[in-house]
Amino acid sequence: MAQTVQFNKHGNMMFSGNDAIYRIPTEHLKSDNDLEIERSFKRFAVSHPLEHQLMTPDEVTSEGRYTLLKYDLNQLHAFDRLFEISLREKLDYYRSLVAFAIEEKRKTLQISWERSNFIVDTHEKNIKVMLYQTDTIPIFRDNDINIVQRVKELMLISLTRLQKIVSLPKFVDLLEQDQINREFCQSLYQYDNLDDILYLIEETELKFLEAEKKDEDDENEIEESPKRGFFARKKKVEKKKKKSPKKQEPMYTNPNRNKKKVSRFDKKTMYLLVGGVITLLLFLGTELMTGSSNEPTNKFKEVAVSNQASSTYFKSSNNTAITNSLIRAYRASYSGRQTDAYTILETINKRDLDVSDLSMVISVYDAENQLAALIDDNPIPEMANEVVTYLIKKDQLNKLVDISSQMKTANPYIEFETAYLNNDYNKVIELKDMVELNGRKEGQIVDAYLQIGKIQEATEFAQSVGNPDLFKQIDGHSTF
Repeated sequence: MAQTVQFNKHGNMMFSGNDAIYRIPTEHLKSDNDLEIERSFKRFAVSHPLEHQLMTPDEVTSEGRYTLLKYDLNQLHAFDRLFEISLREKLDYYRSLVAFAIEEKRKTLQISWERSNFIVDTHEKNIKVMLYQTDTIPIFRDNDINIVQRVKELMLISLTRLQKIVSLPKFVDLLEQDQINREFCQSLYQYDNLDDILYLIEETELKFLEAEKKDEDDENEIEESPKRGFFARKKKVEKKKKKSPKKQEPMYTNPNRNKKKVSRFDKKTMYLLVGGVITLLLFLGTELMTGSSNEPTNKFKEVAVSNQASSTYFKSSNNTAITNSLIRAYRASYSGRQTDAYTILETINKRDLDVSDLSMVISVYDAENQLAALIDDNPIPEMANEVVTYLIKKDQLNKLVDISSQMKTANPYIEFETAYLNNDYNKVIELKDMVELNGRKEGQIVDAYLQIGKIQEATEFAQSVGNPDLFKQIDGHSTF
Protein backbone atom coordinates (compact mmCIF):
# COMPACT_ATOMS: atom_id res chain seq x y z
CA MET A 1 0.00 0.00 0.00
CA ALA A 2 1.40 3.38 -1.04
CA GLN A 3 2.11 6.07 1.56
CA THR A 4 2.59 9.75 0.74
CA VAL A 5 4.52 12.16 2.97
CA GLN A 6 4.57 15.93 2.50
CA PHE A 7 8.27 16.93 2.44
CA ASN A 8 7.92 20.67 1.96
CA LYS A 9 5.42 23.26 0.73
CA HIS A 10 5.80 22.13 -2.89
CA GLY A 11 6.92 18.50 -2.98
CA ASN A 12 5.92 15.15 -1.49
CA MET A 13 7.46 11.68 -1.31
CA MET A 14 5.43 8.58 -2.14
CA PHE A 15 6.60 5.21 -0.79
CA SER A 16 5.36 2.12 -2.62
CA GLY A 17 7.02 -1.27 -2.20
CA ASN A 18 10.77 -0.84 -2.66
CA ASP A 19 10.40 2.50 -4.43
CA ALA A 20 10.29 6.10 -3.23
CA ILE A 21 9.18 8.83 -5.63
CA TYR A 22 9.66 12.54 -4.94
CA ARG A 23 7.07 14.59 -6.87
CA ILE A 24 7.38 18.35 -7.31
CA PRO A 25 6.05 20.89 -9.84
CA THR A 26 8.74 21.52 -12.45
CA GLU A 27 8.15 25.29 -12.24
CA HIS A 28 9.75 25.30 -8.77
CA LEU A 29 13.00 23.73 -9.99
CA LYS A 30 15.99 25.50 -11.49
CA SER A 31 16.04 23.20 -14.51
CA ASP A 32 13.40 21.38 -16.50
CA ASN A 33 15.97 19.03 -18.08
CA ASP A 34 15.61 15.57 -16.56
CA LEU A 35 19.15 14.53 -17.47
CA GLU A 36 20.67 17.70 -16.04
CA ILE A 37 18.76 17.22 -12.77
CA GLU A 38 20.04 13.64 -12.48
CA ARG A 39 23.60 14.74 -13.21
CA SER A 40 23.40 17.55 -10.67
CA PHE A 41 22.76 15.00 -7.90
CA LYS A 42 25.66 12.82 -9.04
CA ARG A 43 28.07 15.75 -9.36
CA PHE A 44 27.20 17.02 -5.90
CA ALA A 45 27.37 13.62 -4.21
CA VAL A 46 30.66 12.49 -5.74
CA SER A 47 32.44 15.68 -4.66
CA HIS A 48 31.10 15.72 -1.09
CA PRO A 49 32.75 14.22 2.03
CA LEU A 50 29.54 12.31 2.78
CA GLU A 51 29.33 10.82 -0.70
CA HIS A 52 28.36 7.37 0.58
CA GLN A 53 25.49 8.81 2.62
CA LEU A 54 23.99 10.87 -0.21
CA MET A 55 21.61 8.88 -2.38
CA THR A 56 21.11 9.80 -6.02
CA PRO A 57 17.88 9.25 -7.97
CA ASP A 58 17.84 6.10 -10.04
CA GLU A 59 15.58 7.81 -12.53
CA VAL A 60 14.36 11.36 -13.20
CA THR A 61 11.29 11.76 -15.40
CA SER A 62 8.65 14.35 -16.30
CA GLU A 63 4.94 13.74 -15.94
CA GLY A 64 2.80 16.63 -17.09
CA ARG A 65 3.81 19.68 -15.10
CA TYR A 66 5.62 17.59 -12.47
CA THR A 67 9.15 16.22 -12.18
CA LEU A 68 9.54 12.80 -10.53
CA LEU A 69 12.68 11.56 -8.77
CA LYS A 70 12.61 7.80 -8.29
CA TYR A 71 14.76 5.97 -5.71
CA ASP A 72 15.24 2.21 -5.43
CA LEU A 73 15.13 1.27 -1.73
CA ASN A 74 15.75 -2.44 -2.20
CA GLN A 75 17.94 -3.76 0.67
CA LEU A 76 17.44 -0.45 2.50
CA HIS A 77 15.11 0.42 5.38
CA ALA A 78 13.06 3.30 6.74
CA PHE A 79 14.33 5.26 9.75
CA ASP A 80 12.01 3.21 11.97
CA ARG A 81 14.34 0.24 11.46
CA LEU A 82 16.37 1.71 14.34
CA PHE A 83 13.54 0.74 16.71
CA GLU A 84 14.49 -2.90 16.13
CA ILE A 85 18.15 -2.75 17.21
CA SER A 86 19.83 -2.11 20.55
CA LEU A 87 21.52 1.10 21.63
CA ARG A 88 24.87 -0.67 21.27
CA GLU A 89 24.14 -1.14 17.57
CA LYS A 90 22.51 2.28 17.10
CA LEU A 91 25.65 4.24 17.97
CA ASP A 92 27.21 3.97 14.53
CA TYR A 93 23.99 5.15 12.90
CA TYR A 94 23.92 8.09 15.29
CA ARG A 95 27.43 9.06 14.22
CA SER A 96 26.37 9.18 10.59
CA LEU A 97 23.34 11.28 11.56
CA VAL A 98 25.56 13.76 13.40
CA ALA A 99 27.81 13.86 10.31
CA PHE A 100 24.96 15.48 8.37
CA ALA A 101 24.62 18.14 11.06
CA ILE A 102 28.35 18.82 10.98
CA GLU A 103 28.26 19.47 7.25
CA GLU A 104 25.16 21.62 7.69
CA LYS A 105 27.06 23.76 10.20
CA ARG A 106 29.89 24.08 7.68
CA LYS A 107 27.35 25.13 5.05
CA THR A 108 28.55 22.42 2.64
CA LEU A 109 25.20 20.63 2.70
CA GLN A 110 21.47 21.29 3.06
CA ILE A 111 19.16 18.34 3.54
CA SER A 112 15.51 17.80 4.29
CA TRP A 113 15.28 16.90 7.99
CA GLU A 114 11.96 15.14 7.55
CA ARG A 115 12.14 11.78 9.28
CA SER A 116 11.06 9.96 6.11
CA ASN A 117 14.07 11.39 4.26
CA PHE A 118 16.46 9.28 6.33
CA ILE A 119 17.16 5.77 5.05
CA VAL A 120 18.91 3.08 7.10
CA ASP A 121 21.58 0.99 5.40
CA THR A 122 22.23 -2.04 7.61
CA HIS A 123 25.04 -3.23 5.34
CA GLU A 124 27.15 -0.05 5.55
CA LYS A 125 25.90 0.67 9.09
CA ASN A 126 24.95 4.25 8.33
CA ILE A 127 22.05 6.56 7.58
CA LYS A 128 21.55 7.99 4.09
CA VAL A 129 19.36 10.81 2.78
CA MET A 130 17.41 11.04 -0.46
CA LEU A 131 16.64 14.75 -0.74
CA TYR A 132 19.36 17.39 -0.47
CA GLN A 133 19.86 20.71 -2.20
CA THR A 134 21.74 20.84 -5.52
CA ASP A 135 22.12 23.51 -8.18
CA THR A 136 18.86 22.30 -9.77
CA ILE A 137 16.77 21.12 -6.78
CA PRO A 138 15.82 23.48 -3.90
CA ILE A 139 14.52 21.78 -0.75
CA PHE A 140 12.20 24.58 0.48
CA ARG A 141 12.75 24.11 4.22
CA ASP A 142 12.38 26.60 7.05
CA ASN A 143 15.38 28.89 7.39
CA ASP A 144 15.20 28.87 11.20
CA ILE A 145 15.45 25.09 11.60
CA ASN A 146 17.49 24.09 14.68
CA ILE A 147 19.77 21.36 13.33
CA VAL A 148 21.13 20.22 16.70
CA GLN A 149 17.61 20.00 18.13
CA ARG A 150 16.49 17.96 15.13
CA VAL A 151 19.38 15.52 15.61
CA LYS A 152 18.43 15.08 19.26
CA GLU A 153 14.76 14.54 18.44
CA LEU A 154 15.50 11.85 15.87
CA MET A 155 17.86 10.05 18.23
CA LEU A 156 15.45 10.21 21.18
CA ILE A 157 12.51 9.03 19.06
CA SER A 158 14.56 5.99 17.99
CA LEU A 159 15.22 5.16 21.66
CA THR A 160 11.64 5.45 22.89
CA ARG A 161 8.02 4.64 22.13
CA LEU A 162 7.35 8.35 21.62
CA GLN A 163 6.52 9.88 18.24
CA LYS A 164 7.33 13.41 19.40
CA ILE A 165 9.75 14.72 22.03
CA VAL A 166 8.29 17.52 24.16
CA SER A 167 10.08 16.77 27.44
CA LEU A 168 12.65 14.40 28.91
CA PRO A 169 11.46 10.83 28.15
CA LYS A 170 10.46 8.81 31.18
CA PHE A 171 12.12 5.52 32.04
CA VAL A 172 8.96 3.62 31.07
CA ASP A 173 9.12 5.23 27.60
CA LEU A 174 12.49 3.64 26.82
CA LEU A 175 12.59 0.69 24.47
CA GLU A 176 15.54 -0.73 26.47
CA GLN A 177 15.06 -0.11 30.15
CA ASP A 178 18.56 -0.31 31.61
CA GLN A 179 20.99 2.09 33.24
CA ILE A 180 23.10 2.81 30.13
CA ASN A 181 20.01 3.73 28.10
CA ARG A 182 18.67 5.90 30.94
CA GLU A 183 21.96 7.82 31.26
CA PHE A 184 22.28 8.20 27.49
CA CYS A 185 18.79 9.69 27.12
CA GLN A 186 19.17 12.01 30.09
CA SER A 187 22.49 13.38 28.84
CA LEU A 188 21.35 13.65 25.23
CA TYR A 189 18.26 15.63 26.19
CA GLN A 190 20.38 18.19 28.06
CA TYR A 191 23.07 18.74 25.42
CA ASP A 192 22.79 21.58 22.93
CA ASN A 193 25.89 21.22 20.76
CA LEU A 194 27.32 18.56 18.45
CA ASP A 195 30.62 18.24 20.32
CA ASP A 196 28.83 17.04 23.46
CA ILE A 197 26.63 14.64 21.49
CA LEU A 198 29.65 13.07 19.82
CA TYR A 199 31.44 12.77 23.13
CA LEU A 200 28.36 11.10 24.60
CA ILE A 201 28.34 8.54 21.78
CA GLU A 202 32.02 7.71 22.35
CA GLU A 203 31.58 7.58 26.13
CA THR A 204 28.62 5.21 25.77
CA GLU A 205 30.62 3.01 23.38
CA LEU A 206 33.33 2.69 26.01
CA LYS A 207 30.73 1.73 28.63
CA PHE A 208 29.59 -1.15 26.46
CA LEU A 209 33.19 -2.24 25.81
CA GLU A 210 34.02 -2.15 29.50
CA ALA A 211 30.90 -4.21 30.29
CA GLU A 212 31.89 -6.75 27.64
CA LYS A 213 35.43 -6.90 29.00
CA LYS A 214 34.11 -7.53 32.50
CA ASP A 215 31.86 -10.30 31.19
CA GLU A 216 34.75 -11.93 29.38
CA ASP A 217 37.08 -11.68 32.38
CA ASP A 218 34.43 -13.22 34.63
CA GLU A 219 33.86 -16.06 32.17
CA ASN A 220 37.61 -16.72 32.09
CA GLU A 221 37.68 -16.87 35.89
CA ILE A 222 34.89 -19.43 35.83
CA GLU A 223 36.72 -21.56 33.27
CA GLU A 224 39.98 -21.42 35.26
CA SER A 225 38.40 -22.20 38.64
CA PRO A 226 38.54 -25.80 40.05
CA LYS A 227 35.76 -27.90 38.58
CA ARG A 228 33.57 -29.39 41.27
CA GLY A 229 31.20 -31.21 39.03
CA PHE A 230 28.84 -30.43 36.23
CA PHE A 231 25.98 -28.99 38.26
CA ALA A 232 28.13 -26.62 40.31
CA ARG A 233 29.69 -25.11 37.17
CA LYS A 234 26.37 -24.84 35.42
CA LYS A 235 24.92 -22.85 38.29
CA LYS A 236 27.71 -20.23 38.07
CA VAL A 237 27.46 -19.81 34.32
CA GLU A 238 23.69 -19.35 34.45
CA LYS A 239 24.07 -16.71 37.14
CA LYS A 240 26.53 -14.79 35.01
CA LYS A 241 24.30 -14.92 31.98
CA LYS A 242 21.51 -13.45 34.00
CA LYS A 243 23.60 -10.40 34.86
CA SER A 244 24.98 -9.75 31.40
CA PRO A 245 23.66 -6.49 29.89
CA LYS A 246 24.10 -8.01 26.44
CA LYS A 247 21.26 -10.46 27.11
CA GLN A 248 18.65 -7.76 27.63
CA GLU A 249 16.57 -7.30 24.48
CA PRO A 250 14.39 -4.30 23.63
CA MET A 251 10.81 -4.84 24.82
CA TYR A 252 9.52 -4.56 21.24
CA THR A 253 11.75 -7.34 19.92
CA ASN A 254 10.12 -10.33 18.26
CA PRO A 255 11.06 -13.35 20.39
CA ASN A 256 11.24 -15.48 17.25
CA ARG A 257 13.82 -13.23 15.66
CA ASN A 258 17.15 -14.95 14.97
CA LYS A 259 19.78 -13.78 17.42
CA LYS A 260 23.50 -13.77 16.83
CA LYS A 261 26.02 -13.49 19.61
CA VAL A 262 28.32 -10.58 18.85
CA SER A 263 31.89 -11.20 19.90
CA ARG A 264 33.72 -8.60 21.93
CA PHE A 265 35.67 -7.08 19.11
CA ASP A 266 33.99 -7.96 15.82
CA LYS A 267 32.45 -4.45 15.43
CA LYS A 268 34.39 -2.50 18.01
CA THR A 269 36.95 -0.97 15.72
CA MET A 270 34.38 0.22 13.24
CA TYR A 271 32.09 1.72 15.90
CA LEU A 272 34.77 3.54 17.85
CA LEU A 273 36.94 4.72 15.05
CA VAL A 274 34.32 5.94 12.63
CA GLY A 275 33.00 7.95 15.54
CA GLY A 276 36.48 9.20 16.30
CA VAL A 277 36.89 10.35 12.73
CA ILE A 278 33.62 12.27 12.83
CA THR A 279 34.68 13.83 16.13
CA LEU A 280 37.95 14.93 14.64
CA LEU A 281 36.12 16.40 11.67
CA LEU A 282 34.79 19.04 14.04
CA PHE A 283 38.27 20.06 15.12
CA LEU A 284 40.48 19.30 12.15
CA GLY A 285 38.06 20.01 9.31
CA THR A 286 39.09 17.26 6.93
CA GLU A 287 36.94 16.22 3.96
CA LEU A 288 36.88 13.45 1.35
CA MET A 289 36.96 14.50 -2.25
CA THR A 290 40.32 14.78 -4.10
CA GLY A 291 43.46 12.99 -5.23
CA SER A 292 47.11 13.80 -6.03
CA SER A 293 50.47 12.88 -7.74
CA ASN A 294 54.05 13.53 -9.37
CA GLU A 295 57.59 11.90 -10.29
CA PRO A 296 59.47 9.82 -12.86
CA THR A 297 57.19 7.65 -14.98
CA ASN A 298 59.46 4.62 -14.82
CA LYS A 299 58.72 4.24 -11.12
CA PHE A 300 54.97 3.84 -11.49
CA LYS A 301 54.72 0.15 -12.23
CA GLU A 302 54.92 -0.90 -8.60
CA VAL A 303 52.60 1.88 -7.48
CA ALA A 304 50.00 0.95 -10.10
CA VAL A 305 49.82 -2.55 -8.60
CA SER A 306 49.16 -0.99 -5.21
CA ASN A 307 46.35 1.06 -6.74
CA GLN A 308 44.64 -2.09 -7.94
CA ALA A 309 44.76 -3.58 -4.45
CA SER A 310 43.69 -0.40 -2.65
CA SER A 311 40.15 -1.55 -1.96
CA THR A 312 41.43 -4.44 0.15
CA TYR A 313 44.54 -2.74 1.52
CA PHE A 314 43.05 -1.81 4.89
CA LYS A 315 42.05 -4.89 6.87
CA SER A 316 40.33 -3.16 9.82
CA SER A 317 41.92 -5.59 12.27
CA ASN A 318 39.96 -6.71 15.33
CA ASN A 319 43.14 -7.55 17.24
CA THR A 320 42.72 -6.49 20.86
CA ALA A 321 46.14 -4.81 21.17
CA ILE A 322 45.67 -2.84 17.95
CA THR A 323 42.17 -1.75 18.94
CA ASN A 324 43.36 -0.54 22.34
CA SER A 325 46.28 1.31 20.76
CA LEU A 326 43.95 3.07 18.33
CA ILE A 327 41.64 4.11 21.12
CA ARG A 328 44.60 5.63 22.96
CA ALA A 329 45.76 7.37 19.77
CA TYR A 330 42.32 8.89 19.21
CA ARG A 331 42.18 10.12 22.80
CA ALA A 332 45.67 11.62 22.60
CA SER A 333 44.92 13.37 19.28
CA TYR A 334 41.55 14.62 20.50
CA SER A 335 43.19 16.20 23.54
CA GLY A 336 45.97 17.81 21.46
CA ARG A 337 48.80 15.43 22.43
CA GLN A 338 49.88 14.80 18.83
CA THR A 339 53.38 13.57 19.72
CA ASP A 340 51.93 10.91 22.01
CA ALA A 341 49.44 9.93 19.30
CA TYR A 342 52.24 9.67 16.73
CA THR A 343 54.32 7.48 19.03
CA ILE A 344 51.37 5.09 19.32
CA LEU A 345 50.51 5.11 15.60
CA GLU A 346 54.10 4.59 14.51
CA THR A 347 54.04 1.09 16.00
CA ILE A 348 50.84 0.09 14.15
CA ASN A 349 50.92 -1.44 10.69
CA LYS A 350 48.64 0.91 8.74
CA ARG A 351 47.13 -2.06 6.91
CA ASP A 352 45.49 -3.01 10.21
CA LEU A 353 43.52 0.25 10.18
CA ASP A 354 40.14 1.03 8.68
CA VAL A 355 39.84 3.58 5.86
CA SER A 356 37.85 5.77 8.25
CA ASP A 357 40.94 6.13 10.47
CA LEU A 358 42.91 8.03 7.82
CA SER A 359 41.75 11.53 8.80
CA MET A 360 43.08 11.17 12.32
CA VAL A 361 46.30 9.46 11.23
CA ILE A 362 47.08 12.15 8.63
CA SER A 363 46.52 15.02 11.05
CA VAL A 364 48.85 13.40 13.57
CA TYR A 365 51.58 12.69 11.01
CA ASP A 366 51.30 16.24 9.69
CA ALA A 367 51.81 17.64 13.18
CA GLU A 368 55.02 15.59 13.39
CA ASN A 369 56.16 16.46 9.79
CA GLN A 370 55.97 12.81 8.76
CA LEU A 371 53.48 12.90 5.85
CA ALA A 372 56.13 11.89 3.30
CA ALA A 373 56.96 8.77 5.31
CA LEU A 374 53.26 7.97 5.71
CA ILE A 375 52.68 8.05 1.94
CA ASP A 376 55.90 6.13 1.23
CA ASP A 377 54.85 3.34 3.55
CA ASN A 378 51.31 3.18 2.14
CA PRO A 379 51.43 3.82 -1.64
CA ILE A 380 47.69 3.60 -2.32
CA PRO A 381 45.13 6.10 -3.64
CA GLU A 382 43.23 6.48 -0.36
CA MET A 383 46.28 7.66 1.54
CA ALA A 384 47.47 10.13 -1.09
CA ASN A 385 43.94 11.43 -1.74
CA GLU A 386 43.31 11.99 1.96
CA VAL A 387 46.62 13.85 2.38
CA VAL A 388 45.76 16.16 -0.54
CA THR A 389 42.24 16.79 0.78
CA TYR A 390 43.59 17.52 4.24
CA LEU A 391 46.08 20.08 2.86
CA ILE A 392 43.42 21.72 0.67
CA LYS A 393 41.17 22.16 3.69
CA LYS A 394 44.02 23.77 5.64
CA ASP A 395 44.93 25.92 2.61
CA GLN A 396 48.41 24.39 2.67
CA LEU A 397 48.48 22.52 -0.64
CA ASN A 398 51.86 24.10 -1.47
CA LYS A 399 53.36 21.86 1.22
CA LEU A 400 53.03 19.00 -1.28
CA VAL A 401 56.12 20.22 -3.10
CA ASP A 402 58.25 19.72 0.03
CA ILE A 403 56.51 16.45 0.85
CA SER A 404 57.20 15.14 -2.66
CA SER A 405 60.89 16.06 -2.36
CA GLN A 406 61.14 14.10 0.91
CA MET A 407 59.50 10.97 -0.48
CA LYS A 408 61.64 7.95 -1.33
CA THR A 409 59.11 6.38 -3.72
CA ALA A 410 57.09 7.70 -6.63
CA ASN A 411 53.36 8.16 -6.15
CA PRO A 412 51.29 9.24 -9.18
CA TYR A 413 48.70 11.00 -7.03
CA ILE A 414 51.26 13.22 -5.33
CA GLU A 415 53.11 13.68 -8.63
CA PHE A 416 49.91 14.82 -10.36
CA GLU A 417 49.25 17.55 -7.80
CA THR A 418 52.83 18.80 -7.60
CA ALA A 419 53.06 18.90 -11.39
CA TYR A 420 49.97 21.09 -11.51
CA LEU A 421 51.32 23.31 -8.72
CA ASN A 422 54.58 23.70 -10.67
CA ASN A 423 52.72 24.49 -13.94
CA ASP A 424 54.20 21.38 -15.52
CA TYR A 425 51.13 20.83 -17.69
CA ASN A 426 52.70 18.20 -19.94
CA LYS A 427 53.39 16.14 -16.82
CA VAL A 428 49.79 16.52 -15.66
CA ILE A 429 48.57 15.16 -19.01
CA GLU A 430 51.14 12.36 -18.90
CA LEU A 431 49.85 11.24 -15.50
CA LYS A 432 46.10 11.53 -16.17
CA ASP A 433 45.69 7.81 -16.88
CA MET A 434 47.55 6.84 -13.70
CA VAL A 435 45.11 8.39 -11.23
CA GLU A 436 41.44 7.89 -10.44
CA LEU A 437 39.55 10.90 -11.75
CA ASN A 438 37.04 13.12 -10.01
CA GLY A 439 35.59 16.51 -10.91
CA ARG A 440 38.58 18.42 -9.54
CA LYS A 441 41.18 16.38 -11.41
CA GLU A 442 39.14 16.55 -14.61
CA GLY A 443 39.19 20.34 -14.35
CA GLN A 444 42.96 20.31 -13.81
CA ILE A 445 43.51 18.11 -16.85
CA VAL A 446 41.36 20.32 -19.09
CA ASP A 447 43.20 23.38 -17.79
CA ALA A 448 46.54 21.69 -18.57
CA TYR A 449 45.45 21.09 -22.18
CA LEU A 450 44.24 24.68 -22.51
CA GLN A 451 47.44 26.14 -21.02
CA ILE A 452 49.53 24.47 -23.73
CA GLY A 453 47.08 25.40 -26.49
CA LYS A 454 45.52 21.97 -27.09
CA ILE A 455 41.86 23.01 -27.22
CA GLN A 456 40.82 20.07 -29.40
CA GLU A 457 42.38 17.56 -26.97
CA ALA A 458 40.67 19.34 -24.07
CA THR A 459 37.31 19.02 -25.84
CA GLU A 460 37.85 15.33 -26.59
CA PHE A 461 38.77 14.67 -22.97
CA ALA A 462 35.65 16.52 -21.75
CA GLN A 463 33.52 14.43 -24.11
CA SER A 464 35.11 11.21 -22.87
CA VAL A 465 34.28 11.87 -19.19
CA GLY A 466 30.90 13.50 -19.84
CA ASN A 467 31.29 16.35 -17.33
CA PRO A 468 29.28 19.38 -18.59
CA ASP A 469 31.26 21.76 -16.37
CA LEU A 470 34.36 21.06 -18.47
CA PHE A 471 32.70 22.42 -21.60
CA LYS A 472 31.91 25.64 -19.75
CA GLN A 473 35.57 25.79 -18.72
CA ILE A 474 36.67 25.36 -22.34
CA ASP A 475 34.16 27.92 -23.63
CA GLY A 476 35.31 30.42 -21.03
CA HIS A 477 38.93 29.96 -22.09
CA SER A 478 38.07 30.33 -25.78
CA THR A 479 36.06 33.50 -25.10
CA PHE A 480 38.92 34.96 -23.12
